[in-house]
Amino acid sequence: MPNASKVLVVDDSRVQARIMSDHIRAVTPYETLITATLAETAQVMETNRDDIFVAILDLNLPDDPGGEIVALANRHNVPSVVMTSSFDDEVRKKLLEHNVVDYFLKTMAEVATMENLIERLHKNLSVTVLVADDSRLARAQMATLL
Repeated sequence: MPNASKVLVVDDSRVQARIMSDHIRAVTPYETLITATLAETAQVMETNRDDIFVAILDLNLPDDPGGEIVALANRHNVPSVVMTSSFDDEVRKKLLEHNVVDYFLKTMAEVATMENLIERLHKNLSVTVLVADDSRLARAQMATLL
């Protein structure tokens, strides 16, 4: 995945997805892919497995009221950022426990923060870390966190 260069934007509102995609492409060098359903996202993740380095996810999709979209991204080892129209501390805590990178409101003010996060995630693809500890368990836990 070090050569991955695409951002997947998942939103059931085609207008919102297009605005987000256009903005990402205008301020970053990355291509975007857009999907609107869980089924469509699964197909795109499968066919673009090595190209996607981050997914911007809408948590509420018509065919996914339960947030399975996050688990789908995790199964494909795609870091995900959730954007939603309402903020809920409990939902945020639950998402962060499921390896979501961050949770943002769908506002233009938050988009700038998300752009910085996208850049950082792409730079992190080329970072290598050596984990050294005399405990195999500690090494495994640290490697999982990284």
